[in-house]
Amino acid sequence: MACRSGTRRGWNASARRWLAVAALWLLPALVAITVLFVVVVRDALAAGHEVQVAEQQAADVLHGDLSPAAHLQVRTAGRRLNDAAGRLRRDRLLLLPATPVLRLAGWIPIVGRPLAEAPDLLALGADVASGGTRLARGLDPLIAETQAGAGPNAPPPAVRLVSALDAGEPALRAAARDLHRAQARRAKLHPDTYRGPFRGFAARLAEFDAVVPPVARQADALALLPAAMRALLGFNGPRTYLLIGQDSAEIRPTGGFIGSAGLITLDRGDLVYQEYRSSYDFDAPDLQPLPAPAPLQQYLGAPIWSLRDANWSPDFPTTARQLITFVQRDLGVTPDGVIAFDNDAVSQILAALGPLSVPGFAQPLTAQSWFDQTTQALITGPGSLLSQLQNANAAKGLGLSAVLKAVLVAVERSSGDQQSRALQALRTAARGGDVQIYAPEPAAAAWARSTEVDGGRTPPGGDALAVVDANLSYTKIGPYIDRALAYEVWLAADGSAQRAELRLTYHNGATNALIADPAKRLLGAQWLPSQGRFEAAPGLFGDYLRLLVPPGSILRSIDGSPAAPDVGDADGFRSIGLFLPLGAQQTQTLSFALAPAFRPAAGGYQLTVFRQPGVPAFPLHIVVHLPNGNAAVAVSSGGAVQGESVVWDTTLAATRTFSLRLVRR
Repeated sequence: MACRSGTRRGWNASARRWLAVAALWLLPALVAITVLFVVVVRDALAAGHEVQVAEQQAADVLHGDLSPAAHLQVRTAGRRLNDAAGRLRRDRLLLLPATPVLRLAGWIPIVGRPLAEAPDLLALGADVASGGTRLARGLDPLIAETQAGAGPNAPPPAVRLVSALDAGEPALRAAARDLHRAQARRAKLHPDTYRGPFRGFAARLAEFDAVVPPVARQADALALLPAAMRALLGFNGPRTYLLIGQDSAEIRPTGGFIGSAGLITLDRGDLVYQEYRSSYDFDAPDLQPLPAPAPLQQYLGAPIWSLRDANWSPDFPTTARQLITFVQRDLGVTPDGVIAFDNDAVSQILAALGPLSVPGFAQPLTAQSWFDQTTQALITGPGSLLSQLQNANAAKGLGLSAVLKAVLVAVERSSGDQQSRALQALRTAARGGDVQIYAPEPAAAAWARSTEVDGGRTPPGGDALAVVDANLSYTKIGPYIDRALAYEVWLAADGSAQRAELRLTYHNGATNALIADPAKRLLGAQWLPSQGRFEAAPGLFGDYLRLLVPPGSILRSIDGSPAAPDVGDADGFRSIGLFLPLGAQQTQTLSFALAPAFRPAAGGYQLTVFRQPGVPAFPLHIVVHLPNGNAAVAVSSGGAVQGESVVWDTTLAATRTFSLRLVRR
């Protein structure tokens, strides 16, 4: 036994000597690598700051501002990013010989993980800087074109636009690749383990998470834009579109009642054909009628389905295909796509263009007054087109066609700051769903999906929620309806939902004075199915409400509903539908107890709340209760950790995604 013990002591002493020798050999190398790493860290942090500043400088352009000031900012941002990319490439070369040793250093407490990931951090930074540089280069021809004056022999505006986009396309595609490569590198990093002097990297990665993914999505869209514009504007052959005006004062699932519609044809950007009229003129009474969806029959008193009520699905591609079916059937025309706009889109365009003179209108149209002016000029005012023509559909067709033509001419003739404002207005309208485009041609469809201008409403990953209103009371009550939504969910340890509660409040702010004003058109009607007749219902908001939640979700109970809900599956969601009649100055709150069914996001929770086009922004309150023993990190913008919960208090003006990651305490 004594011999074995002595042998073991000998081996231990020998091992310690070898470790001491190895440490003496490795110590200078580790010191040198650490010094080099400190230099690289300093440069990388400085480059990261340059990337952040450049992103801030380019933000206006990424949001649609193409003014000379924005052009200068993009060029400045491009130079900053190019400098940062050069610095990071140099540091990657400096660190290259030390990379194997850094990889082996991962076991060292506190500093090991950031040392081991240093090469990946530098590569990520270089990709971001390179992607930003290329993005600036790709945008430069487009911005320069919007600022250039058109000479007497210059090509048409659409030709110049497509040429500018084509010139920037290679750089835009390269930028998208760089930014996606950076995101792939980021997914392999572990900033939550960075301690001590390396916390600065964790902060930079938090900025990366907030800034780079949305910029990457915009880079994707910009890379797809050249081919999409060639398709949409008729550079691959003439394209005919069904144009529909959705009156959001009479809300319907995709934005509003389809009061007007028309056809336009584009050939290499030129508008070669246009007709626009009342949607009632699209009826084909000699054809076999189609039965309307059940709620339209029961609450609107409309047994026959027609183009004006075709937007029953909140998923715009589904609605668009139905609209094309009606046009094919009733007119014998097959449109190449559908473009929809609502009242908010018109207001935003007029705000960008300024007062717009329209033949037949006494005063120029403005963003604030166009709706009332149009109503009076066409229908209710003295000397209106209706009083002259004695035909409401003819009056709407003539008047609205003149408005559309004036808007299209003003957009085409715009230049400089006015053109930049018009493009920003279109982008804002598209982001809110107030302009929607369905174009099945692959290049156009890919761009529309990437920008969400396609109006798609399909279940995303994680939890989801959509409130869909449809006014079925023949009244323009939309501007006087206030909403508020609160959603509270209790999570299980894997990020799934144990249960959820939703509270939805409506208030009808119509007053007797508003109802008595004929220009407001609030003299509605309610269909009484049991009696087979309409009843006058001034100021009524007759809402067929649908709550869309993930497929497989269960409605446990509902409070405040005037009748049992219709529960079923529609458009890929579980749909909970009910008719809610809300009179003037009335308030109603509905409470839903739910068991949401969704596959949780890896390591966290994600909720998408869809905004219905045409609905004014309203308060949104979200509370996520964390599972026992868990904390929330990587909380999305606006969220606040409050004890064992995460809370968002915001306004729903566009579709939003809320997310967090769960970690054990």
